[in-house]
Amino acid sequence: MISKKRICVVTSSRADFGLLKELILKLDQTFDLKLIVTGSHLSRQFGFTKNDIIKNKIPIYKSVKIFEKPSKKKFDETYILNTISKTINKFDKIFKKVDPEIIIVLGDRYEIFACTIAATVNRKLLAHIHGGETTTNALDDSFRHSISQMSQIHFVAAKKYYDRVVQLGKHPSNVHLVGGLGPSNIKKLKIKNKILLSKELKTNLAKKYAILIYHPETKEQNYGINGLKNIMQVLSEFNDISLIVIYPNADTLSEKFIKLITKSNNSNIRLFKSINYLNYISLLKHSKFIIGNSSSGIIEAPTLKVPTINVGNRQHGRLRAKSIIDVDYSKRNIKAAINMILFKNFKNNIRTVTNPYYHGNTINKIIRILKKNISYESVDNIEFFNLKIK
Repeated sequence: MISKKRICVVTSSRADFGLLKELILKLDQTFDLKLIVTGSHLSRQFGFTKNDIIKNKIPIYKSVKIFEKPSKKKFDETYILNTISKTINKFDKIFKKVDPEIIIVLGDRYEIFACTIAATVNRKLLAHIHGGETTTNALDDSFRHSISQMSQIHFVAAKKYYDRVVQLGKHPSNVHLVGGLGPSNIKKLKIKNKILLSKELKTNLAKKYAILIYHPETKEQNYGINGLKNIMQVLSEFNDISLIVIYPNADTLSEKFIKLITKSNNSNIRLFKSINYLNYISLLKHSKFIIGNSSSGIIEAPTLKVPTINVGNRQHGRLRAKSIIDVDYSKRNIKAAINMILFKNFKNNIRTVTNPYYHGNTINKIIRILKKNISYESVDNIEFFNLKIK
């Protein structure tokens, strides 16, 4: 009997699991899957989203706790550096024990960066999803490019990102344009109606609403908190619009952002630590717009024909659909963007918008490549040859 290829997938947050879920289910059917759960999945402060994985009946090989209790520590630079160190040490032990043939990671989180360091030193074959993208006003940009450099197989979301990964010195035969997982997944999802969604989220969605997700801008002075303050002040002036707010990522000083939201006097706010992916996409589909600086406003909202107001520079450098309005922190420009969407027939004007991240069935493309006879040695030899001929 031929043994199945041993593949390890690492998920560290609600964001990457939402994108990876359908791929993980397919991998479990085809390969010997080892799912490792870490990061904010195991944090009560951020909704303990490991429960979403359990509810989907996806077997978890290992849970790796790397965050301390929020009452003991704050998310400052020292905390994050200590977390990176702890993560490297823990994943070193795991990879030695599991000995995976391929490790799959997605995105740009510092937890994933630490995981890839452990994999690289242990000479494991790494496959990176969503490399080559740029978010120049966030530390994630450096983590993402570093992860790409340490990886041997690359699944990118657009031609521009394919070209960038090749420019990083990666051999074209190891870089695969498969499209974004988010837009591809959405095409297959059955969007929930507002009645069912209201019941599951225990909130009234009959009224018009917008979604706010705002993460710290980790290269900005004061981490961009003024952007969040101004967004909330402006939205408080729109009494006919409810606001669904979802917690920021576990980034530098995220507790200050959470405190600002929880202490708001706006009675129209409904706050969630986390929302599972299907409910989130359904919520986004029925919304008037999404505002903040989340990548989902850039990568997924255009497929749903939902307007995005992207505030600040956290997503600077990413490809844009025409459904996205970029504004700075100023209250005047934030308000102007909201008025444009609500009163200028903006949503009708973007009904035919195309999403630059959609390139067909992304999961099938990834599975087909992973089935090939690839190994750390064979891929590394191609990279070495590529360096010699330059």
